[in-house]
Amino acid sequence: MSLRDGIEVFDPLLLRGDQAANDHAAVPRADLIAVSPPNDAGMVAVAGAEGAVPIGQPDRPWGAVVVVAVEWGTQDCVDRGSDGSFNAQLEAPAGSTLYVIPIGRGHCVGQGIQTGPAAVLAVPDGDLAIAGLSGFHTLGRAGSSMKWSATGSLPSPDGIRFRVHQSPGDECMVPRIHLYRLFDAEGSYVTQVNVNVHGPVLTATGLPIESTTGTSRFSEVVEFVDRPECLRSDQTLTPDVLPESLETGWYLPRIVFGNVDWGGDEVYLDRWTNIPPAGGLDFEGNTGFGYLPMFSVGTSAIPRLPTTLLNEAPSWGTAGIRGVVADEDTDRFALGSRRSYAGPFIASPTDPLSGQSVHYTLEPYLPTVGYSGFAAQMPEPLFRLDAEDPGSLTISLTTPDGKTQELAEDATVEMFVAAAWFAGYPVELPFSGPSHTVGLTTRLDALDMEFDQFGLHTVRLDGTLQSSRGDEFAVAGTYKIWVAEPLDLSLGVFEGTPLEVGDAWNPTVTLEPGVPAEVTIEISHYPDGDPDRLETHTVTGTANRYGYFASDRAWVPREHGEYRVDVTASYLDPADGTLWMGARSSASIVATPDSPLVAHGERNAPPGHLPGEPVLRTWFFNRLLDTASTCDSEVCSEEPTEGGIAYPFFTGDVAWLVDLLPINPIVTVDGPAELLGSVAPQLEPQAYCTMDGCVDSPDSRHLFSTVIGALEVERRAYWYSTSMRLDVSVFAAVAEGRGGEHVHWYGHDTYNCQIGLVCRDFYFTPPQGGRRGSDARGDEEGDVKLLFGGAVLKGADESHFVPYASMAVIIEEPTRLESGGWTVGDELGGRICPPYQGAVGGLGTCGPLLVHHGRDVDLFVTPTGTRPGSVLVPGDLFTFSGQAWPTLDVAVDVTVTGPDGDIRQFSNRANSVGYIDAEGMSFVVEEAGAYEVHVSALQDRPVPSTGLAPDPALLADGRTTMDVYGYRDPLSAVLGSLDSTYHFYVVEETGSAPISSYTSILYGEPAEFSIYGWPGNYVEKITFDYELPPGANGGYYSLTAPGLLVEEGTTPESGNFALEVRQQDLYDAGFTQIILGADTLQLTIAYETADGWEAQILNQRGFSPLGGRVADTG
Repeated sequence: MSLRDGIEVFDPLLLRGDQAANDHAAVPRADLIAVSPPNDAGMVAVAGAEGAVPIGQPDRPWGAVVVVAVEWGTQDCVDRGSDGSFNAQLEAPAGSTLYVIPIGRGHCVGQGIQTGPAAVLAVPDGDLAIAGLSGFHTLGRAGSSMKWSATGSLPSPDGIRFRVHQSPGDECMVPRIHLYRLFDAEGSYVTQVNVNVHGPVLTATGLPIESTTGTSRFSEVVEFVDRPECLRSDQTLTPDVLPESLETGWYLPRIVFGNVDWGGDEVYLDRWTNIPPAGGLDFEGNTGFGYLPMFSVGTSAIPRLPTTLLNEAPSWGTAGIRGVVADEDTDRFALGSRRSYAGPFIASPTDPLSGQSVHYTLEPYLPTVGYSGFAAQMPEPLFRLDAEDPGSLTISLTTPDGKTQELAEDATVEMFVAAAWFAGYPVELPFSGPSHTVGLTTRLDALDMEFDQFGLHTVRLDGTLQSSRGDEFAVAGTYKIWVAEPLDLSLGVFEGTPLEVGDAWNPTVTLEPGVPAEVTIEISHYPDGDPDRLETHTVTGTANRYGYFASDRAWVPREHGEYRVDVTASYLDPADGTLWMGARSSASIVATPDSPLVAHGERNAPPGHLPGEPVLRTWFFNRLLDTASTCDSEVCSEEPTEGGIAYPFFTGDVAWLVDLLPINPIVTVDGPAELLGSVAPQLEPQAYCTMDGCVDSPDSRHLFSTVIGALEVERRAYWYSTSMRLDVSVFAAVAEGRGGEHVHWYGHDTYNCQIGLVCRDFYFTPPQGGRRGSDARGDEEGDVKLLFGGAVLKGADESHFVPYASMAVIIEEPTRLESGGWTVGDELGGRICPPYQGAVGGLGTCGPLLVHHGRDVDLFVTPTGTRPGSVLVPGDLFTFSGQAWPTLDVAVDVTVTGPDGDIRQFSNRANSVGYIDAEGMSFVVEEAGAYEVHVSALQDRPVPSTGLAPDPALLADGRTTMDVYGYRDPLSAVLGSLDSTYHFYVVEETGSAPISSYTSILYGEPAEFSIYGWPGNYVEKITFDYELPPGANGGYYSLTAPGLLVEEGTTPESGNFALEVRQQDLYDAGFTQIILGADTLQLTIAYETADGWEAQILNQRGFSPLGGRVADTG
């Protein structure tokens, strides 16, 4: 029996027909779309013949077609015919870039959420020649009303001819030219205009730095020597000579406009002056328009554009990352996914949720040309392709058997813009981006495939592109794609944990399903953040047959700086040759010892202060401070609303976040003015402004680098931010200021449908299975998140690396009732407080973190070494490391009682963000049997936000009732356990029989109340069965979800052991975050026989019993 035999195909979740078509099959057909030149009234007709928009309703939510003239923002939204035809008419000048986009009805104005892939076309420019205009033609809009075009190039003795199509009105608009150095003397990539998510490698750890300031990071400015006071009419202007300071390389010129301040002669330049809203679909504005042809300085090398593959496909084995960068570009260009940092791309042949076979399209994307950081906004392309000679691609694939096949040979390409959420892969892509990446399609079926071999696949791409400006680009790259079923990895340290000098990174890996995988851990440390001082620490080995790997070779940093961790695990199943593989990549800081600088979240404004009140509050209730809409009755007539929040300002504080609402991951810094003036004089205290005025925040500085030109940096300042759930990589990015566009995310983000998440909420949506709320995607009430951060400040003579950490608890969103009314969900709503319900001062009415089995949960530790239910074999290393919640420097005591009654006791203290390393808390297990681990956590030090320590110290040990603080029951330091204990097992053999499981589904009847589908379709329960061998005794079982002990107990001495897990029972116990049929459960059964101790494990991944079998129900 192979592990893959446990993958179950669940029919109700399958995509069928055009639902499963990837973007290249859904892009509108340019060959079936006719675009007319502008008529005398400036109107353009765009007609799509039958099949022009090949996919729409009912398979996709696209019942309309919107045609947008990108530069002017004019558009027409029309119905899509049932045969895929359409007819549109809009105002657009010759040379305009057109998007033809399938879209949901009602989404054509504002946030274009339900958008399909866009074809990129052009309005014919034949009338320009008739008008006697020669040279390249560019156009745009500026200010509140101006529409303009310009003809020419740089350098040019003939000047730039401007035409004002629509007056700027009362505004005084003046042009100049910005130069962007995009390629070096060899034609290699240097940077790009849009650095919102992707961009050049800028950190020692190999990551881009998110920013919305890419358009302002031009290399030089070229003024017009004869610039008028205001440009109000058609005229030709003469650019100044090119600056002598230009480095060798390729430059992209852009015409931009400023609005002259009538109170003086200063010109204000910002991106919204040049990309104003146009009243139709929203555009993001991080690339813009007005570009002229590139020119070179001292080089004839053809510029090479970085191209990527699989930008719309998730890698389930690599924490949901998207996209593959060419080997040749990894030192220069980096993709950001905002879910996790890029690692090896593992393409799964099957969707881990539904079991459906997955097909992948091996056509390239151009993330340096255009993308957005938000699914509801469209990008502007840096260029479009030449209509007559767009370019061509040759693509080959080398499979693990060594054979190479040509998939495309000199195939002509078309440009498109990727869809928003629905791309054909069995996922919904994140609302929070990145999204809408510009791509290329050949429309060749050979490039869309289901992989039929496991192992390393190598794609080779070569080609050229010709832009409509006449720019020529080379595209080339070698791409590595691993094809394997995904392993889920849990590490000995949560990804993104800020470390302190002397902390030990615990090299422990837990694999689900449990297999004897080959494990490699590579840690790259950059002391002082210096890429030239790289230190590496590598640990390799093989997990035991239950998927447990632990090593005594911990990494201990001795200097402050930045670090990166890359973990891979692979297992080749001898039963059928299936490769199983998982990877995780993360990065963070090693804190500067005794730094006087302090990292914070961002001040929560505007919800952080009352209207008209000039005070920023550290703690607050959203419903009291925000312009919330709620009601005092049990049932509200309208949906209660409130705003999102930012990370808590202080390390160690807690945010209770309403599911569906956004959280902002921004990190700021504070410290002595003299030190900040020396290290980072560019940082200024913030002022938060609303309609009621501004509130100064002297203890909050956003982090920005001092930039000279495009990439030369005098002083760097940026932040790392990582959010981790117990089972999901929620967010990961490096950024400056307030981050890239739409850097915040919502609780119903799909998180790229990582393992254990609901991705088909049409099946799992509440109120099914006793759950409340209105959404099941992403987070659920009861989920907890770590909010890690690290501020990096690099001055001329010294650097500081400053840690930050807090946590969030997801609380219930409002629920719509069958009557049409609403309930408010959580009674208190979104809020930020110090922990412990007043025991450390501050606002003490926020309530407990969680309630499990009717008891408050306010202080707990997630074991990250040897975990609840772990199975070891004699000679393995027991190791205790963990993460404290809240993220504070608690004291921890661990007592391990062996099968013979021997007791080992360990003590440690968490670092400043709650990380507990395993130093002095490990031993080699020799005796088989069941081991009990008791954990106690003690809060005995001051909390940063209040400066107070609880007196007496607050203890979570499952035994002591802290009634002095109003607690009615003992607090447990182990999540899910009442007595603060859990078990792990040491065995010599594996049970001969597999564990079986049966998933019971309740199907509701169709009903009028169907805004959520059929009420009642849900997984009612999962039943596990195991036949114990004759003579078995002293047996135990542990049922866990990631980070949570669901249930432990003893087994009968022989015969059948059955365990029934009901959705309603989970909800009643407070485990509201678990959704049967989607979440992952791990069942361990261990027992003693005459021949010694045996164990059997089962990883229930949604509907699939991996390592077991589906029960025969007879």
